[in-house]
Amino acid sequence: EKTKLRNQIANEKKRIEEDKIVKQRIKDQERKEKLKIKEEKRKEQQQLKNENKESTPTKAPNEWNEFQQANKGKGYSPSEMSNAYKEHKANNISSNNISSSNN
Repeated sequence: EKTKLRNQIANEKKRIEEDKIVKQRIKDQERKEKLKIKEEKRKEQQQLKNENKESTPTKAPNEWNEFQQANKGKGYSPSEMSNAYKEHKANNISSNNISSSNN
């Protein structure tokens, strides 16, 4: 009788452990599925961003920015650069030359 009871208890413990393992596997599978869905959404969003970048025309640099880039590193103060640009616009000179009269 005691042996039968011990066997029933052991079997019940074994069943409980097996249930725990099954539940953990289910949780792991659900977690994997959630991560997969999350990754798919992230890829879709990235693809949409890329499509938007491709369809959005990039702005051409304006003349003032081009003028600044062309004359960068020549030691001109912001006001000198501005005056030179105004002169450039007025005289329609090359954007790579700053008039020496602004020094």
